[in-house]
Amino acid sequence: MSSPYVALPPLVAPPVPVEERRPARPAVVAIVTFVALAATLTAIGWGFTQWSSAKDWKHRSQQTEAKFDDLQTRVTNAEDRAVTAERTNARTRRSLVRTEQKLAKTANQLAFTHDLRVAICEALPGLSNGDRARICP
Repeated sequence: MSSPYVALPPLVAPPVPVEERRPARPAVVAIVTFVALAATLTAIGWGFTQWSSAKDWKHRSQQTEAKFDDLQTRVTNAEDRAVTAERTNARTRRSLVRTEQKLAKTANQLAFTHDLRVAICEALPGLSNGDRARICP
């Protein structure tokens, strides 16, 4: 019997034979693994160094900023005290000027009174002893 269908070639190509590879040498695998481990540990160490350095830098910068803030506060307080001292000094100076003026006025009055008493004693030689003791210097 003949078949009405014509024999067609298969749709899938036959597999190509693969050459067998040599098995990897265990020493090479160990060396590669050791190098990979060393590189990983180095990268982790470098990352930790960067992290701790950044942490230390942040801590140092915060300390420095706190010192600058403290210095700024001290400067501000010193400037305020200087202004207060200047005002107090000016107030004291004005008070001293007023006191000196009062003292000068009182000294002038005392000198005038003394001169007047001397003039009275010279002008009136016949004063009684009680009046002379009370009036004459």
